[in-house]
Amino acid sequence: MSWFFYSFSYIYLKDKLFMLYRKFMITTFEKCLKIYNENPEFFIYKKGIVHWETLHLFSYGSTEHNLFFETSDVTTALQMRWIIFKWETNPKLFSLGFQKFFNYWEFEESIDWIKNKKVKQITEKVDGSLILCWLFDDWELFLHTKGVFENEYSNLAHSVITDKQKEMAISLLKDWWFPMFELIWPKLTQLWSLTINYEKDELVFLWARNVDWKYLSYEEIKELSNKYETRIPNIYKDLNLEDIIKLSKTDKEHEWVVFMFKDDSMLKIKFDFYIEQNFFKNKSDKNMLKVVLNALIENNYDDLVASFISLDDEEINLTTNKKNKIKEIILKASKDIEEKKNFILNDLEPIIKSDFHLSVKDLALKYKGYKYFSLLMNLKRNNELDFKDIYKFLLRDDEFLSSFNKEIAENNS
Repeated sequence: MSWFFYSFSYIYLKDKLFMLYRKFMITTFEKCLKIYNENPEFFIYKKGIVHWETLHLFSYGSTEHNLFFETSDVTTALQMRWIIFKWETNPKLFSLGFQKFFNYWEFEESIDWIKNKKVKQITEKVDGSLILCWLFDDWELFLHTKGVFENEYSNLAHSVITDKQKEMAISLLKDWWFPMFELIWPKLTQLWSLTINYEKDELVFLWARNVDWKYLSYEEIKELSNKYETRIPNIYKDLNLEDIIKLSKTDKEHEWVVFMFKDDSMLKIKFDFYIEQNFFKNKSDKNMLKVVLNALIENNYDDLVASFISLDDEEINLTTNKKNKIKEIILKASKDIEEKKNFILNDLEPIIKSDFHLSVKDLALKYKGYKYFSLLMNLKRNNELDFKDIYKFLLRDDEFLSSFNKEIAENNS
């Protein structure tokens, strides 16, 4: 065979693969957009410009499992966990994290569902803030977290990432593997309500996925860990589901574990000590509204709800009636927050329709003193209103908080 033939075959195959990838990306982007358009109250779509690049981010605003499984395309909906596309001539996958996965016991089907799965591996879950990666111009590494292009956590991640970790991340990204890290920052322990006292600031290398949604194996992760001198989570060898459930009742050194199955689906099991420390210590009925708001802001609402199902009443000294009462309060708080959020959005709507064409300065002058002024200005500056902005606003709304506390007090009397 001639050199020309091999060269032509290589170019043809490369072009063919690129066309298939391009078609896959266009289809995936369109599927994400379709799910968002069908369920705008539950899913998030953000468009932003970073380093002169137009980026499109898809995520979710609610973590209840049924909202995912009731969509027209469950597989794509589960992938919409801070997935980012870069728009050039066509969409290009730019950043990818884990698919959405749930707690064992969070929904009844999970108990039977997990029994029919073949376990690939069980790993420790490090509790911090998930950090995802993207690459500009094949050399500049950028870090981001939880549904935003840039925030204080991404800046913290940039300050602690090692040169070896940068080298590893860039190498993986060039081969279309998207690395994921967990940011551990002990100074922020109180902010995150972390259970385990970590000793130092660091990024823990969790996993990597490619454009086919596949994960590297634990053996491959371990090999990278050794080569680039980076910490990875512990693996639980020779343990099955029953062993982990027993361990979850007694282990006070770890927080929870993640099951990965042969089909790359995932499930998590929280340890009782972690749940007790995070959600019950110093949490009275009267501040439960703040607990729920903070859980929504930190994307931990699903953990909060699931915790009331999985905990052993006797071990945390809670009667069944008390636990059910707290659960009722959480659901009541969630309902009140959702109603208040919709009320605020409806209040903003006529202003958006009539005066949103005004400049930032003119809009600020016209609506100075408006009760939702800060939310209105956030919407104008960012051309979108993140639900988290509303939750943060409600944390400062004494009237809303006191009305909830009064109602709880009346019901308990």
